[in-house]
Amino acid sequence: MLDKLGVQYFNPNTYNIFVWVVPNVFLYFPIIKTSEIKKEWKLSSWKIVLLSGVSVVAYLMQLKALELAEATRVIPLLQMSTILTVFTGILFLKERDNIVLKIIAGIIAVFGAVLLI
Repeated sequence: MLDKLGVQYFNPNTYNIFVWVVPNVFLYFPIIKTSEIKKEWKLSSWKIVLLSGVSVVAYLMQLKALELAEATRVIPLLQMSTILTVFTGILFLKERDNIVLKIIAGIIAVFGAVLLI
């Protein structure tokens, strides 16, 4: 819901930069160690870059949709991407811990989105 308000005050491209770049400054410096970043890069290499790029483009498209349509029509569709995200993480990033719980959580999220429609 805040994204709809942000799109009204800023251009979607500018708002997208605010949402992705500004928080990274606060996340990187106090919390993430360089050794952890190197370890994750060795585990996933190009895959995490690809998924990050897709995520940024998807968020920009979300902002464009919120700019063009009512939030009550856009938000339920956005929630449907949750199950796709779960499966993408399992397949590409090999996140095999608690697979059943992740799939159940994704299905519950999709069910909740269907109820919103």
